[in-house]
This record gives sequence, structure tokens and C-alpha cells, in this order.
Amino acid sequence: MQLLGVGLVSLASAVVLIMVGTMPFLGVIVPNLVARMYGDQVHQTLGITALFGSIFLLICDILARVLIYPYEIPVSVIVGIIGGIIFLFLLVKGEKR
Repeated sequence: MQLLGVGLVSLASAVVLIMVGTMPFLGVIVPNLVARMYGDQVHQTLGITALFGSIFLLICDILARVLIYPYEIPVSVIVGIIGGIIFLFLLVKGEKR
């Protein structure tokens, strides 16, 4: 049963990766920002993390579409640029105590 579950999750992840592409830093930045704001209780912040990840990706998609209108920048480029800046900020700033 576990093997079937792992297989289905792997298949779903592969389909999403093929359709959307990679989003650099998305899985690193959003959980760390949510943990800074709401604490590090994963079971309590899982929904908020998913919501913030969706909002972050939506904002990056809108920016990718309007920055050099009528052309589009790949959304992964915008996520990588903004994500890299936020990631460097998190590294330099350190953990909030």
C-alpha cells in the first residue's frame, strides 16, 4: 500500500514538473518566511505555507507577464530572482530570536 502511495505521489510530481517546470527557491523561501512569522509548528502552519506559496507564485506570474509586455518572461526566472534576493536576506539576517 505504501509503495502504491509513493508511486502515485511520484507520478503526480513528475506530471506537475513536466507541465510547469522547476520553480527555484520556492520550497525554501516560503516555509522559512512563514516559520519566521507564525512559528515553527509545521502542523499548524501547513495551510498558511500553501497559501503563501500560491500567492508568491501568482505575484511572480503577474510580474513575468507585465514586465516586458507584450512578451513574457518565464515565471521560473522571476521566482529565481526574487527568491534569490529573499534567500540572501534570510541568510544575512539570520534566525530571529
